[in-house]
Amino acid sequence: MSISGAPISSAPLAASAGAFTPSGTVKSWPLVVTVSAGPVEQVWPLSVTVAMPPQTTWPLRVTVANASPAQNWPLSVTVFTPGASPARWRPVVTLGGVDVSARLVGEIEVQAGEGESRIAAFSMLPASGVVVPVDWVGRVVTIDFAQADTAGNAINVQRIFTGVVDVPEYDINTGGANFECTDQRQEVLASTARTWFDTHIGGYYSAAVAGEPADNLQYAEARLASVPMALDLDAWQRPRVTPWNISTPYASLTADDILDGTLSASLPSRADLRNVVETAFEYRFPRLRSRTIMAGWSLAGDYRAKEDLPTKAMVEQALDGMSGWQRMGNVGYQEPPHGSQTFGGGIYYMAPEVANQLCISFQSRHMTRWVQTVTERYTLRVTNAASVSAIGEALDTSVGAVLGVDYDSSQWLSDYSTLPALTRLSAGDESFDVGHAGISDRAEAAAGIEALVAQSQVNVLASHRDGRVRFSVPLRADYDLTHRIAIDATLADGRRLQAAGKAVQIAHRMDIDTGEATTEAAVAISGHAAVGLQPYDPPAAPTALTDPTAAPTPAAYGIQAGTYSGRRVGAAVHNPDTMIGFSTNNGADDSTGNYDAFGELYPVQFSVGDPDIEAEARDPLELAASLEFAVDVPQDPFEVSA
Repeated sequence: MSISGAPISSAPLAASAGAFTPSGTVKSWPLVVTVSAGPVEQVWPLSVTVAMPPQTTWPLRVTVANASPAQNWPLSVTVFTPGASPARWRPVVTLGGVDVSARLVGEIEVQAGEGESRIAAFSMLPASGVVVPVDWVGRVVTIDFAQADTAGNAINVQRIFTGVVDVPEYDINTGGANFECTDQRQEVLASTARTWFDTHIGGYYSAAVAGEPADNLQYAEARLASVPMALDLDAWQRPRVTPWNISTPYASLTADDILDGTLSASLPSRADLRNVVETAFEYRFPRLRSRTIMAGWSLAGDYRAKEDLPTKAMVEQALDGMSGWQRMGNVGYQEPPHGSQTFGGGIYYMAPEVANQLCISFQSRHMTRWVQTVTERYTLRVTNAASVSAIGEALDTSVGAVLGVDYDSSQWLSDYSTLPALTRLSAGDESFDVGHAGISDRAEAAAGIEALVAQSQVNVLASHRDGRVRFSVPLRADYDLTHRIAIDATLADGRRLQAAGKAVQIAHRMDIDTGEATTEAAVAISGHAAVGLQPYDPPAAPTALTDPTAAPTPAAYGIQAGTYSGRRVGAAVHNPDTMIGFSTNNGADDSTGNYDAFGELYPVQFSVGDPDIEAEARDPLELAASLEFAVDVPQDPFEVSA
């Protein structure tokens, strides 16, 4: 036996290891085998599925009864081109794995819509016996379109639907059954791994924008909203992603290919177009802040002229009494010299055990913590300038998103060992923006902005592809939603229609009663009013907005503490509210001559004026920015000429 001169052994060939998925051109060849052992002629239908290009090796199992040792079989081959609907056709329908094609009645219909479930409907007369209609629910259904050979056998089989029975109907009067079927798009996608969507859809995902997905289908739809693509199932119930903009036509049709009276076109109204989309993103988070100050004081005047000096305990009590401030480490003191000194014409003496309890200056470090609420508001604007120029601004304001950080700061504020420490060895400020990695941090805020921008760009693109060209042709089982179809048709009045776009609807109909088999298709036309290519700005988040608050004055990093002496010539009336620091009195042995024995006797005390945190640093901070992005709208041809 030989095919095109290539010998084929008469020995049985190994069966295929698994089912072969049709792809490309499908050819069916009737095979005529002559057995030399006797005057026996057998005609065997041979169905061969060819993946283009057609140089393919096909496993073929042949079993011959009473075969002679040497046999020569002439092979007759008929090639069928699937680019045209066959003159003789037949449907092949299985229900629950059983071929029910012989019991079909009426019309069989399969509808596929972009991003939608593929649905099918057919009717049949059930086999005789007990009928339990509820058992049909969920049964697997396959529908194929096939060429019929001269004996009525199905050849050149092409799959157009795989799914399950959704709604069965049984007519008890006629005994007929109607079936509505679905390809289970939702269930299939819900059970598809998220990594598949990450790889095949890509796009931009943000839980702040989409919310927490209930299942993998919602996750897929969240990603899909940010890319100009469609997600549906093929005729074999496998998920696939198809871009809206396909450059190469799968089929080019003329008026001769299209059924009379079925060619029509529609364009979107201006009210449906959107060439500017505005949305907003808000990022709200707590900013943990700390300030370190250096407290210091030195006694004014000669310590020997003072009746009293401050004790270390007095100083530390005042420092530790500063509201909201925590002393960091020990206080550094300068003690008055002890021993004997000549002063005011006499001897001044201070015992060592007294001197080490007093001070004439000190320095200490203190820190305070507080939380400032920061809100960043981003106004996002996406524009197609050419469309705006052509029809004016058609604005759509879409719902934005808010990303907020939930944080309990009570422990951080009360326990200074709680991280982040934000400590300093010198005066100054430190801050830390709270965010949970991958949930509410800066990276997630950036992801939210990018997702909103991408979704806005897709909204503009979607509104500009609402134009449709519809037509019907003799059934083309190979037409699918993954194809771009071009039309160049001369109309009845002599005008010429030229258009091309991606298929967004495909409906196959096979009427067993009338023998009609047609495919109705709708292609999307992108562009409007001479919209051409425009600059495209990929979604990109800005860097963190800068806090415009002015730096504090140097006084914000120290304390208020002076020296005030009573029994002094010209001393003011003591006022504890304004005389903050060390309050004492001049001694009688003051050699400067400023001692006033009848002057007011001030109370001996030490107070500290702790600095306030300026309102700009403590009050809620609101920052705003406006970002603009361009989007390009593909221009599909759509032209009617005389």
